[in-house]
Amino acid sequence: MSASRNKKKRKLGADGLNQKKMEAQTAAAKAKRKSILYIVIGVLVAVLIAALLFWDSGFIQKRTTAATIGDQEYKVVDLDYFYYSTLNGYGNNTEAYGLDPKKPLDEQEAYDGFTWHDVLTDNALTSLNSVVVLANKAREAGYELSEKGQEDVEKALINAESYATLYGTTEEHYLKATYGKYMTIEDYTRILTEIQLAGEYGTQMMKEMDASEEDINAFYQEHTADLDTIDYNCYLVPFETTTKDPDKGEVPLDAETIEANRKEAEAHAQEILNALVAGNPVEAEKLANTYEAVDDSNMAGISHSGYADWMADTSHQAGSYGLVENKHASTDEVIGYFAIYVNDRKLDEYNGMNLRVLRVAAASDQEGNYDMEDCKARAEKILANFEETGKTSEDFAQVYTNASADKSYPGGLRENVSKRHFNDTMTQWIFDASRAHGDYQLFESPEDNSYYLVFFEGVSDLPYWKSVCIANVQQNKYGEWLDEQMEANPVTEASGIKYVG
Repeated sequence: MSASRNKKKRKLGADGLNQKKMEAQTAAAKAKRKSILYIVIGVLVAVLIAALLFWDSGFIQKRTTAATIGDQEYKVVDLDYFYYSTLNGYGNNTEAYGLDPKKPLDEQEAYDGFTWHDVLTDNALTSLNSVVVLANKAREAGYELSEKGQEDVEKALINAESYATLYGTTEEHYLKATYGKYMTIEDYTRILTEIQLAGEYGTQMMKEMDASEEDINAFYQEHTADLDTIDYNCYLVPFETTTKDPDKGEVPLDAETIEANRKEAEAHAQEILNALVAGNPVEAEKLANTYEAVDDSNMAGISHSGYADWMADTSHQAGSYGLVENKHASTDEVIGYFAIYVNDRKLDEYNGMNLRVLRVAAASDQEGNYDMEDCKARAEKILANFEETGKTSEDFAQVYTNASADKSYPGGLRENVSKRHFNDTMTQWIFDASRAHGDYQLFESPEDNSYYLVFFEGVSDLPYWKSVCIANVQQNKYGEWLDEQMEANPVTEASGIKYVG
């Protein structure tokens, strides 16, 4: 050992730092280092907690671009509005679509490998695309939101505030619960205004679409079954293909039994048809009751029936008849037979009517019984309130606004009403040749458990069938135009799309 090292060793010994004290000092140093480490970890944890709180606040997600259209960026909140609007639109009928709102939407298949989250997101992107394109087109054309459009936005804001009060919460919380957690009053107002502008300009564009006589006639030829006035008798004779098992529920019948049931139904339908062809509708109705056939005579909306193709054939005029198979919509299997006889068929040249209509619906109890007396009393009170006014169109519109539960028709105005819209009693009154502007009447409608207060405005300018053709031609051309505009200005997903929904 060198002299210098011995000297150093002796000096350490002279300072009294023995082995025990050295160990204590080492332990103290370790404790200090550990304390510093805990402080560093504590700071890091605090930073992470702050970051998580910051993240959970939605500050980043809300400001992240979720989609772009051209050079315009749209945030999560913009897509959330359309996403949740579609979801909310299902109301209480989600089960009918196979959707459980209590389960994660990205774990529920809607169809062909697409989840409900996929479907709602795609719909939101398409809706945003159409609104942006139309709103931009409106601004390019110098179109400004109408006073009524501004009022509609204000009404929507007032309704949101009213619903918030009803549910005992703030308007901000109500909007978040309805349209997603990033929605604010400012965003809601901005989005509604944009939608209103787009809608108004789109309606104007649609009305400006050309509908030539050639277009009108072509549409008529494709939809004669719905546009022609057809007086016909039709009875559907179904047959059983399944039976109820106490343990297994609904189970298929064997092929032999199904075939026997089919033949029997076909024979019964033929009996009914024979009676119709023989000019004996009373006998046909008796047979229909005996065989528990469904009476589809003069049913509105032929295009949605199982005999739509047969009736669309313009060769089936007065005196035509047929035994038509009723096929299952999904499997295309025969499940019954229609016995059809056409009494009369023509293109009715009557003009539609312009009306103001206020419907008062009857309430029902748990057994499904409707209180028509209460409904009548409420309707008569509304009528009395109207009669206390000047009984003008404007007065009716105000009464409608105050009393109607259905706000689908501004001021209750329904234009170009056809002879198929209301029951026979109402139709006879509406289309009476003596009817004049300002006439009004209260009607009972047992068919839909309602009372209707009807105010006559006047006669439409065009034959009903032609006005329907024009409206549809314009709508189809507008749809094609809008598709072209959207294709030219496509919506592109951005990183924020993952925060939508």
